[in-house]
Amino acid sequence: MVQNVKSPNEVNKKPGYCNISKCNFKEKCFFGFNSAGVGRELRIDFNECNLSCPLCWSDNNYCNVEGCSSEEIYNRFINCISMRENYLENKYGEVSLVANKSSFNLMSFQIVGGEPLISKDRFIFIYNFLESINTYISNCVQNNIDSFLNLNKSNCFKIKLFTNGIEIGNGNITRDMLESLNSLAYLDIRLKGLKARGFLCKYDDIKKQREWFRNQVNAFKVLSTLSVGSIKLEPVLGFYHSEIFNIKLPTIKSSNMFTFDENDEDSEMLRCMLKKHISKKGKFYVEPIHAKNKGQEQNFFDIFSEYLENTSLIEPKLVANNRKNYMETKLSDLL
Repeated sequence: MVQNVKSPNEVNKKPGYCNISKCNFKEKCFFGFNSAGVGRELRIDFNECNLSCPLCWSDNNYCNVEGCSSEEIYNRFINCISMRENYLENKYGEVSLVANKSSFNLMSFQIVGGEPLISKDRFIFIYNFLESINTYISNCVQNNIDSFLNLNKSNCFKIKLFTNGIEIGNGNITRDMLESLNSLAYLDIRLKGLKARGFLCKYDDIKKQREWFRNQVNAFKVLSTLSVGSIKLEPVLGFYHSEIFNIKLPTIKSSNMFTFDENDEDSEMLRCMLKKHISKKGKFYVEPIHAKNKGQEQNFFDIFSEYLENTSLIEPKLVANNRKNYMETKLSDLL
């Protein structure tokens, strides 16, 4: 089974590490690279999405993609984590003299997109890949072998999956399927609005807005009741005002964009579920809007001016592209 991933992936890549380790795949890598202290966090970006949100930072239909199997992804993953020894040797000389080698382990892994759960085939692809990692970790633990991974006290590795929940909400990805992903540490659902009319996609088609918003609400309900206790659910409002822009729709003022609608049954259900989630010490975050490319704010505004305002800012202290707890925003008054 083959899936399309963005390759070469330059998103959040850190070429210094790749160059120092002299990795054979550094010119054409499947993985993005996030900083995580002195360690690394890898990410795999799947191509294609089932939504077309105008303000999305991701290229949903990226031009450079490569079809690969879960086995190929796994083999590249193992190659990547084993580059720790090359990196330490080339940077510090004698590896045995490095006292804190484990701090250079791979700290975590993100599965993003596009939409990772766009189909059952892609789900199976992800499942097979994660099962290979589980087998690798078990073998390392049983044989007292260095895994090059940052494992917790239960010998679990932190894996995060980001989804918009559409295929969960419409039933194509079932509860049983999700519960089989017991190696996940975090499941991040990206909400596109707090009510159907404010769903930031297809604003000119209220029927589609209601369908997709309802799917997201249904997905949140399913994810909130998973029996796999090791999976931590993190709802995120994927678009929100920032220090640079207010968000609006041609049909909704920015001041009314992120509010609940008491006349919208799904909106009220979402409000109740978020309150319940928060009451159990769960987190709820927002993603303050930013331009797709740093330094291109004016060009971004010119292109998407029907969705943006850059005056009379609602959240002037929210740093763009810096995820925040909802309690640090004006949404705290609503929940």
